[in-house]
Amino acid sequence: MPCPVCGYANPAGAAKCAACGTQLIAEPTPAPRMGDARCATHPEQPALQPCARCGTFYCSACLEKASDGQLYCVQCRSRRGLAWDQREEHGVLRAWFLTSKDLMLEPTQTLEKAPRDGSIGSSLLFALLSSLAGWVPTLAMYLLLFGGMLIATLSKSKEEMGGGELGVGAVASIAIFIVYALMAVGGQVVSLFVLAGIEHVVLSIAGEKELGPYTVTVRAHALGLAPFILGLVPVCGLMVMSLWSLVLRCITLMHLQKVTAGKAAAAVLAPVLAICGCFGIGYFFIIAAVLSSAGLSR
Repeated sequence: MPCPVCGYANPAGAAKCAACGTQLIAEPTPAPRMGDARCATHPEQPALQPCARCGTFYCSACLEKASDGQLYCVQCRSRRGLAWDQREEHGVLRAWFLTSKDLMLEPTQTLEKAPRDGSIGSSLLFALLSSLAGWVPTLAMYLLLFGGMLIATLSKSKEEMGGGELGVGAVASIAIFIVYALMAVGGQVVSLFVLAGIEHVVLSIAGEKELGPYTVTVRAHALGLAPFILGLVPVCGLMVMSLWSLVLRCITLMHLQKVTAGKAAAAVLAPVLAICGCFGIGYFFIIAAVLSSAGLSR
């Protein structure tokens, strides 16, 4: 076996050249180990471990720990779902704000990466925060406006009626604000389950074979309340948020329950039409009763 360096004729099977010591038999290459993997983004860096979602090896600079304790690469973290589903990491209020903003500005792209289902508690909390943002600022403005008018009226009669009326007026204004706030927010939260139930029944009647459970419809309805963040702008936001929310609820239901736009719109509008119909029937009977009593009085 000739040496590739000095040309010395070594006997067959020799491990080293007898003349210059050059290695003649290559050492077997060991099997790859975890420590031998290289980062997909930075090949010069050894990989720490694979991404928990895609399985690609990355270095420590490319992996981030999520709220579930797993390490994800940047690309997978951006596809993991809504900020609301990562509220342990973002904080509840920031997660609600980010999710509401994304759903309003980019509903389709946002819902494509959103998990289909979620817990009832998660949906309820999102609906509660949205309802508070939607109703409380406007009610607070009315409190200041009409409460101030009430106190001003009572102050004019202070000398005639005594000195305790201002305090009574302030307490009455605050009490009215609390009652209306509880009615508005409480009614919105209750309607989450009632309207979602009607929507789910409509989709079931429509014969959707891949219809998810009721919790999916509740989640779609709750996320559809994202435009209620506009209620932080008193009066003006209140007039816009309901219509915007109606449209967004169709979109969330369409994506999460995997139904067509027509069926989603029918499910969302069904309760609205039913309520309008009930009011219409009620007004009809009231008018009929008034006309009937007027005829009898003659």
